[in-house]
Amino acid sequence: MTQGLQARARRWLVPLLAAALLLSSGCAMVKIKQVTPADYAMLKRDDILNSGRLSALSQESLSVIGLTSAQCAKDLPACRQTVATIEGLQSEQRLSTLAELWMQQALALTPKAKVGEATLLPDAALDAWLETARYSYAYLFFSGRTPAERALEDRLTQVRDYYNYAAEQTASVVFQHTRARALEGADYLSPVQVGRWTIRSDFERLPLNGIPRQMVSATAVSFAGLRSTYRRDGFGAELVVVMEAPSLALPVEGEGRDASPVFSEMPAINATALLRFGGSTLEEVLATRDIRLEAWSPDTTTS
Repeated sequence: MTQGLQARARRWLVPLLAAALLLSSGCAMVKIKQVTPADYAMLKRDDILNSGRLSALSQESLSVIGLTSAQCAKDLPACRQTVATIEGLQSEQRLSTLAELWMQQALALTPKAKVGEATLLPDAALDAWLETARYSYAYLFFSGRTPAERALEDRLTQVRDYYNYAAEQTASVVFQHTRARALEGADYLSPVQVGRWTIRSDFERLPLNGIPRQMVSATAVSFAGLRSTYRRDGFGAELVVVMEAPSLALPVEGEGRDASPVFSEMPAINATALLRFGGSTLEEVLATRDIRLEAWSPDTTTS
């Protein structure tokens, strides 16, 4: 009887030891970490635009295809090519990750802005911004779901911000070209050719009464202690078009004294800039080099 029990124990000993080893190794791989509110917000919202690091969702997409953010940073063109062509990613994952990778390139190529001076973008930087806008636009409207179907998703907000910021950078370049043409008396609405891109502009919806002096981001315009009427939420770049200030001086005598204005509005116009890429399918949008820059007045336009 004793020998039978010993034999039976030996038979079960090896499987039990193996199971114990598997369970112990499995438990060692699972770690529980306390997440602070700040860490939670960082994990949900951090991306290349506000922290200089790829978002958690883009890093997740890269890990699916066997890449890391560090590997991508060493060779961004090769990384983007891999993300664009390799299987294993859904359309939304692919397009949103490519938008963020192009923004990483654009930020690296864009010189730092100086206060009161317009930033002159190199052609390579503008090309990267336009690609950022293109893949963001494709994600928003050609990835299989409408924006309304994912309105509460964090990724939608991130990619919308990529598009808005890229549209702001593009509008700045187009404004510099069109203003120079207008001052020369040339057709300021003729297409702007920058590298491989053709950008057509449409400013008809803005109440312009002359040649604008400057165009700035709405985030740069604020009044201490007052609500800014220039800030807006939603789709499109938030811009302020600065016009020449009207003269408020009263003539000493003679004609025109009674015609002087009683008050003067701020010589600035709210504008929302949109970039529309030619094409009605995802393939056409990703292949086009034809862009339409539209400037809308949020004060006179109803959605």
